[in-house]
Amino acid sequence: MKLAALLLAGCAAHGGALQRHVEVLADPALEGRAAGSSGERRAEDYVAAELAKLGLTTERQVVPYAGANLYARLRGARDEWIVVGAHLDHLGRRGHRIFPGADDNASGVAVVLGIAERLANAHLDRSILFVFFTAEEEGMVGSRYFVTHLPVAHVTAMINLDMVGRPLLDQPALRVGLALARAPRDALGLLGVRHYPGLRALADRHERVIAPEDMPDLVGDEVERQSRGRSDSVAFEEVGVPALFFGDGESRDYHRPTDVPAVVDVALLERRADHIAAIASALANAPAEAFARSDAPPAKRYPGLYGVAGVDLALAFEHGAHAAIGGHATLAYVAARWFAGGSADLLHLAGAERFAIGPEIGVGPVGIELDTVFTHGTRGVAVRPFVSIGTVSLAARIGAVEGRGWFGEVGLSLALPVRLGL
Repeated sequence: MKLAALLLAGCAAHGGALQRHVEVLADPALEGRAAGSSGERRAEDYVAAELAKLGLTTERQVVPYAGANLYARLRGARDEWIVVGAHLDHLGRRGHRIFPGADDNASGVAVVLGIAERLANAHLDRSILFVFFTAEEEGMVGSRYFVTHLPVAHVTAMINLDMVGRPLLDQPALRVGLALARAPRDALGLLGVRHYPGLRALADRHERVIAPEDMPDLVGDEVERQSRGRSDSVAFEEVGVPALFFGDGESRDYHRPTDVPAVVDVALLERRADHIAAIASALANAPAEAFARSDAPPAKRYPGLYGVAGVDLALAFEHGAHAAIGGHATLAYVAARWFAGGSADLLHLAGAERFAIGPEIGVGPVGIELDTVFTHGTRGVAVRPFVSIGTVSLAARIGAVEGRGWFGEVGLSLALPVRLGL
């Protein structure tokens, strides 16, 4: 399909400019925009034509063994640059199936075009470089090439947009964590600002964002782990450039043929274009100290009182080894780096029950319980150290019961936390 036909299809699409961008870029005629494909090149032509309407001239940076990075300059007063970027490629065609990539990442490209439109006539201190990367899906090939072959003298910071057209974590299995923490689902995920409080402050001023460091460590550290090394912001961070990575996380259509324009929330897309354009403008005009790095731990945004319920599987040692199964419940206050509360559990083993209740306290993922134990009609005491990894806890308990002597347990717990309030 020629560029003219694509533009005609875009004009026929209903809705605003951002919706039109998504519909054109995720059109099956582009066959999923695989890096280096004719579909990706036609997508480049469309983006270049849209930027030309704003008076911005595009340049192509050919990336060996891939496609090309496309970029345009919006000059400010200084030769210092803020990169606002999104990857243009997607998975392409796999057999008879086309992967349109509407949210991943036609949505990000559309928002960059929206930001360019909103800032085209702005008076800026620093300059802005709008970049559309190739071969992100191949391992950030395009962005890694870009940072080693910069077409400008100095990049101060980067904004990366990768999947911004849907509510945060838009699939049931991942949505649970947000609901349990009572975090706003219409917020936008933000990575990369843990050590840049000035940049986080600028983001907070213009958009409702959630970062991993906002959550209790057990949740936030897992999000950080899963997000590490993903998307084009990584290439900039590797060379010491702070990068704000905005995204909605994985949806139920992530990397599937069902990632079509109909799944993109256009109203959300428009709002995010407005807000991230304001963030880009704020970065372009911010004082140098806004980009300062800090190793001080940031404040948690979602601490509070959590209720936890779970299932326990254990191996108990008391006059022999016995398999045991049971359940537990905990009520604890989770703060920035510590937690404290009370816990109770009931284990069924060897034809009897063992009930334990007591206070618990911990730092990060490591904690300890001091229990009063009831079993076989007698009472005892025990200590239970544990370590938690996400929703899984590994624990050991050792104690003594009146008239029965010492006992021990090693076990695994699966737990579901629910934030009850502050």
